[in-house]
Amino acid sequence: MSKPTLDEFESTGDPMLDDNFEIIFSNLPVDGMDGAKSLRIHTKTGTLPGATIEEVIKEAFGYQLRYAGRKTFSGSFQMEFNENHQAKILKIMRKWHAKIRTTKTALGRFKKEYAATVTFRLLDQTGALVDETTIKGVWPGQVPDYQFSGAAQAVPCSIDFKFDYILTDAD
Repeated sequence: MSKPTLDEFESTGDPMLDDNFEIIFSNLPVDGMDGAKSLRIHTKTGTLPGATIEEVIKEAFGYQLRYAGRKTFSGSFQMEFNENHQAKILKIMRKWHAKIRTTKTALGRFKKEYAATVTFRLLDQTGALVDETTIKGVWPGQVPDYQFSGAAQAVPCSIDFKFDYILTDAD
């Protein structure tokens, strides 16, 4: 078989662009719809989590066969937000953290009270939906450090979110 021809290569279509995505937070435990809207419109970058199927090896008589084992998820994904002049994202994350575990008492809440659902939508150049992944059991793993340098640059807010599992159309 020969290498792909120009006609075959052209038939693959336009590339996926890394700015055609939308991340939607549902059942956010703080600030209601305003908090979810703020996270959506302040999103700068996001990581779409994947999954791993572990390998199970069966050995006998010098032979090895490989089988599919359990399916696992990384358990975390990263997002970066554009912070505004009112520290909107920082305030949302601090409130969310306080819902999970308070500082003064070190008491927490049940997961159903603090975990959110995130929908990661991939869009084409026209804005049409091409894929949707639901990320379940999401909560912020930390309220990040904010770095100030005196250079009058925008302050980014990078968050490492924890999650349980993802659901896709293939599931």
